Amino acid sequence: LTCGYLDLSIVKFQFINILDVLCDDFEDYDSHSTFISAAVDWHDHSFETIKSYMKKNSNKHFNILVDKIMLPLLKIFEAEFKKELKKIDVSCAWVLVGLLRLHLLLPSS
Repeated sequence: LTCGYLDLSIVKFQFINILDVLCDDFEDYDSHSTFISAAVDWHDHSFETIKSYMKKNSNKHFNILVDKIMLPLLKIFEAEFKKELKKIDVSCAWVLVGLLRLHLLLPSS
């Protein structure tokens, strides 16, 4: 974990908690857990690999949010891994996680 204003650890924690709600919407538990670990830790995964795991989710609300929320959020996580993170990225990550939480955790009616 890093200290200071460029720390995404809390954002990632919130992201993981939100996606845990969607566990049953993935094809299997391994797809879910691999997606989450790949999304928050870029060491051995490419952007295309992570996108392929997102497609294994059957939740229609999640699939609608992929382009507008998930991909920009994952790009911020990738920027952190590449040590290219900026202050504005941290702010944007918080907004994106908030939007993700709002759209996925509220009832659809």
